[in-house]
Amino acid sequence: MSSSNSKEKGNSLADSMPAHRHGHLEDMKNIEDTGKFEKAIYNYVPLLIPSLRYVNYLKRVFEYLFYTLLFDITMPFVKPLNFFVMFILFPIGALILIVLDIILRVFSFLSIDTSVKPVRDWGVLSENNYDEIVRKGVYELGKPFESYEDEQDGDVKIFKQIRNFNIDMVETLLFLATTVYERKEEYVNNAINRIQKIQTSSAEATPQDIKYIKGQLLEAEKTIVRQAEDWGLGFTSISELNSLGGPYAGMFWSKERKFIVVAFKGTTAAYFSEWLIDFLVQKIDARAYLYGKVHEGFYTSLFPKNDKESSKYYRRSPSMRLIEAIRSKAAEITDYNEQDGPVSVWITGHSLGGGLATLFYTRLLKSPEILGKNCMLRDGLAFAAPIVGDDNFASSFSSRSNKPYETSTTLWRVIAGSDIVPHVAPANRNPKIQRYFTNVEAINYVHIGEEITFNFDGSRPSATRPVLGTEDYFVFDKMSTWGDLKFAFKGSQKKQHLRKPVNVNVNKPLYAFEKLYPLPIRNHLPHRYFISMELARHYFEETEQQKLELKG
Repeated sequence: MSSSNSKEKGNSLADSMPAHRHGHLEDMKNIEDTGKFEKAIYNYVPLLIPSLRYVNYLKRVFEYLFYTLLFDITMPFVKPLNFFVMFILFPIGALILIVLDIILRVFSFLSIDTSVKPVRDWGVLSENNYDEIVRKGVYELGKPFESYEDEQDGDVKIFKQIRNFNIDMVETLLFLATTVYERKEEYVNNAINRIQKIQTSSAEATPQDIKYIKGQLLEAEKTIVRQAEDWGLGFTSISELNSLGGPYAGMFWSKERKFIVVAFKGTTAAYFSEWLIDFLVQKIDARAYLYGKVHEGFYTSLFPKNDKESSKYYRRSPSMRLIEAIRSKAAEITDYNEQDGPVSVWITGHSLGGGLATLFYTRLLKSPEILGKNCMLRDGLAFAAPIVGDDNFASSFSSRSNKPYETSTTLWRVIAGSDIVPHVAPANRNPKIQRYFTNVEAINYVHIGEEITFNFDGSRPSATRPVLGTEDYFVFDKMSTWGDLKFAFKGSQKKQHLRKPVNVNVNKPLYAFEKLYPLPIRNHLPHRYFISMELARHYFEETEQQKLELKG
């Protein structure tokens, strides 16, 4: 097939789609054809798909370990801790996932629902109405950016950065990060298969082909679009992230409130084969687009794998498709809403999606100009996110997040209790031994961003600065009792007069099998994050007396 024919086919498909869909269409065209054998297995023997993922995972692990030992045969003796983590700890973790996955596949075979529960089913968990939470959250997402406040100390003017953590806004972003799980992947796969069939044929896409592809994509997203419309938002998928049936990126937006939210779908709690990407120990040099070294599995979902691919494929990489979709939608919003100020861009994700959100947020933080004149990068909210990078990645991120001072944005990492995923890679929190950890490649992982941990006993949430953290002020929304967050750090136990805690069903299961999970895995579920935040809601809300005191 000639290149001109290929271009004509692409144009005929693209011309039938909205502008923000063009990048997604190109993205689907660039997904590698899995071949007839794999497609047949997917279509007719879906229970074997996890087995194939495990085989592929083990192949990659053994290949990595083989080359590691080949070029460093003394590792077991010279670097015993490195050897233990790479050759024992992570393989054991993968085997545990295999056993858990087999158990859940049996549940699925017995017609026991193991899908992520939609937000509309969360109403039994809290006395607060989630639609009202979203109404308030959408308002906060569209508020103008506040970069800093001026304070006068004698003759000296102090500039204090504002880092807002509004509980309604954060829960709304959790809802959006959870809602992207509701896409029906079988319809997306059907659309991709038809696109690949068109690409390998000598004929152009027919009107029937175009109608079929559009119909499959609309059917895949129908549930999400309906939920988004109920909240006054729009939605579309924007990238498949180099995979078929795995994580993907979706985009929510509000023309009235002038904001965009990019939400990354994460690992499905009930399908542990998707967790394997968290158990890859390989890092990759990320300096071409990010900083330092980062987790290979996350990196290759967004960027070219190496320098050879970089120049050839960057324009077709998922990260560029995301940026193109954001710019296109921002231009549309700006034309619709001529109010002053750029379109606010927020990044979020849960689980694996939180890791991907972290890397994409870092890319935008490093090169904010790629978003264009119509956009302003706001905060990133990573829920249940695994650790993604080494100490060089973390230190460079911290340095960049403080510049320029007057336009600071924040990456928040939200953790629910004992959730295991944020601690899969053993991150070091002690600066005194950080220098020694960096010499052990397998455990040279360092957290970035501002960490907030919510508990399930109703106690006050804790805030933790990373070892290589930011040096600026860290404050909550001005309309909250956590004004300067001093109590969240050691040395301050100031008592607050707070509202009565919200009634929350802490142990209410949404899954038939949920209580079978060990607590560290159970707390990874999205609705458990909602429960933990609702238990702490009263720490963020003022009493009427406190509001009067502020006005006075």
